[in-house]
Amino acid sequence: MMTVGTAYMSIEDAPVKELMKDMMDMSRGVQHPIRGLFLRYFLSGQARDFLPTGDGDGPEGNLSDSINFVLTNFVEMNKLWVRLQHQGHSREREQRTRERKELQLLVGSNIVRLSQLVDLETYKSGILAPLLEQVVQCRDVLAQEYLLEVVTQVFPDEFHLHTLDQFLGA
Repeated sequence: MMTVGTAYMSIEDAPVKELMKDMMDMSRGVQHPIRGLFLRYFLSGQARDFLPTGDGDGPEGNLSDSINFVLTNFVEMNKLWVRLQHQGHSREREQRTRERKELQLLVGSNIVRLSQLVDLETYKSGILAPLLEQVVQCRDVLAQEYLLEVVTQVFPDEFHLHTLDQFLGA
């Protein structure tokens, strides 16, 4: 369904906003952490070129819809990624940590996509706060270290200079 949905998104005058919502809802049905991570990564990669960047209010969607789509996908992927630490026996903790480190790029890809979509004002007003909230709420050291590293690397230094107080306040 993801393949069909993203193919439909490529058609002119397609209801992209509704398609993004439907595909996000469908991906919620996969609760297995690894399968869910890969499905959401696939969805993100397939939809990347068809995300709306305009400012219209019609069914074709706009930049705000794209940002919400990527942010929601990030939050859900992060939850699945953090859940991986609780899978299996406690004696397999080191193996799970290695697996999680290998899968961290899937989660970080959403932050990279956000950095390609937003300008400084959007970053200050609607991106940084939800990202930092997710980092704090996940209460997982591996996730917090990685996510903060990705945020500092993918967004321009100018963005960080203007939001340093907000960043350090988290």
